[in-house]
Amino acid sequence: MKKNIFVLLLAAACINAQAQLSIGVKAGLNRYALTGEDKSYINRIHVGGFVQIPIKGMLVLQPELLYAAEGNGFEEENVKVSQNLAFVNIPLMLKLVTRMGLFLEAGPQVGLLLSAKNKESGNPDGDIKKFFKSTNFSFGAGAGYQFKMGLGIGARYNVGLTDLLKNEGPEPMKSTGLQVGLFYKFSLKK
Repeated sequence: MKKNIFVLLLAAACINAQAQLSIGVKAGLNRYALTGEDKSYINRIHVGGFVQIPIKGMLVLQPELLYAAEGNGFEEENVKVSQNLAFVNIPLMLKLVTRMGLFLEAGPQVGLLLSAKNKESGNPDGDIKKFFKSTNFSFGAGAGYQFKMGLGIGARYNVGLTDLLKNEGPEPMKSTGLQVGLFYKFSLKK
């Protein structure tokens, strides 16, 4: 059902002949944690691109393609441990953009797991991808500002909806966190 709504919204926006598409690039910092027993935030990055498709008035549909490093960091028996997850995330944001440049956004995101590594201080990285599901669903909401020259700043909070562990533990493990970054939008004139 969610997939059908996503496809219908994307198709409707693309069919709009009056649309003036814009593309852009974005990058920034992630502050994520894996919920559960050892929840501790870790700083990572995200980088990628987006397309803006005007729908009507101040509404814009913004599909994105992002590389995002997420994970967890904690200390256990005086040993620092980090779980580093790398995703290709595909958010589909519905944005309300004002004439002044302020915007609000919200929408679903699907993430495809590229790698999962466990790192303990003093030891080589261990591959833990086999313990994680390959797909992660989340929901994001955010706000930001875009200057007239195309440069902008935004912040988004993503709430994990999927228990990432293949074999469920005592508590679900979900990837949840804040993204803050810069973007640049290029307008494509018809």
